[in-house]
Amino acid sequence: MALVLTLKSVENLPGKADRLIQATYRGLTYTTKIIPRAKGVAYFGQTFEWPVARAAESDESLHIQLFNFSKYLNNKCIGTYSLFLQHLIEHGELKISESLTDHLNRISDINITFEVRYYSPDGKVGQWNQGEFTGDDVDGQSIGSGSSYRPPSGLEDTMSFKFEE
Repeated sequence: MALVLTLKSVENLPGKADRLIQATYRGLTYTTKIIPRAKGVAYFGQTFEWPVARAAESDESLHIQLFNFSKYLNNKCIGTYSLFLQHLIEHGELKISESLTDHLNRISDINITFEVRYYSPDGKVGQWNQGEFTGDDVDGQSIGSGSSYRPPSGLEDTMSFKFEE
């Protein structure tokens, strides 16, 4: 039903720069908020969830890239990590603290810490808690409790369909 990634921190960062992480699974990429002027350690504390309609396969992977962010130039990738899902599919949850690799695929001094959970569509791996289904969306309405989506005010006129009360 879902692959859930919780990014915790990155340590042993070289220099002082704005940092961000991009995580990609099945072609869908999520980007963290920018951590400004991170020197040594950057704490992210963000969670991303990829919906899974078909079961994950053991040869699929989750790719994580760490960037030095630049407002004016291209972001510079300073480290990557690829997680093949074979062990995750079997156990459902992994807590990882590992070194990143650089653009030449050499192990760097930069360490990333994160957790990843997998909940299979057939229910064989992972167990959903009711609290993981519900939460608050940006308007403070409960998600998963029968509420319907309402666009932010001012956008109703730009959409090709209308909501009925």
